[in-house]
Amino acid sequence: MNVISKIDLQTTPVNSSQEILRKVPGLFIGQHAVEAKQSRFFLRGFDIDHGTDIAVSVDGMPVNMVSHAHGQGYADLHFVIPETSIKLISEKELIMPTKGDFATAGYVTFQTKERVDKSAISVEAGQFNTLRTVGVFNL
Repeated sequence: MNVISKIDLQTTPVNSSQEILRKVPGLFIGQHAVEAKQSRFFLRGFDIDHGTDIAVSVDGMPVNMVSHAHGQGYADLHFVIPETSIKLISEKELIMPTKGDFATAGYVTFQTKERVDKSAISVEAGQFNTLRTVGVFNL
């Protein structure tokens, strides 16, 4: 089992949930086509396509879609805001029925903050007219 904690995310900042997943040892991620589509995962000899053979959850909520045009188990993590993540737990095990139907190659689970200590807004600009804005508010 691997645990990537808040300190790991602070020492090397990330801009997306895919960049958080790149910190998992042995999990390789390849972006193809467009940024809007979920990345391809490769783990322990499995071509996980878009998450079809790895169980993904956020705060206990399953992310894998039971039915999707790209295959059963498509896991779209674009809704995860890296600034709110505090921990990523992953395990590479062959067929884990206790983790759900899609845990053929392993599982990953994100844990997010229940609340933020202070509000923050950030705006970033990059190549090819890319723009990223994040607002995290303490209510």
